[in-house]
Amino acid sequence: MRSKRGFLAAAVFVFALPIGVLFQALLGVDAETVFHFALATGSALRLSVPDLKTTWWIALTGFASTGGLAFIFLLQGISQLAYNPRSPVLR
Repeated sequence: MRSKRGFLAAAVFVFALPIGVLFQALLGVDAETVFHFALATGSALRLSVPDLKTTWWIALTGFASTGGLAFIFLLQGISQLAYNPRSPVLR
């Protein structure tokens, strides 16, 4: 194991689906929302990119792409939390 942060991020990715299903079964929370937030958290893998000791341009590319992915998943989770079916925009 080269990086503890990388290991934790990988664990979040692996357990994202079971955690989402568990939240839906026990709390009635939409599993998709939990899944998006878990993937956004798991994309903290970007913090472990420098631990892999690759060349600077590969590390920069990995850092930027996982940061963008985390941002997209975060926005999807927020949009599902803010969803209002009675909104006039949705009619």
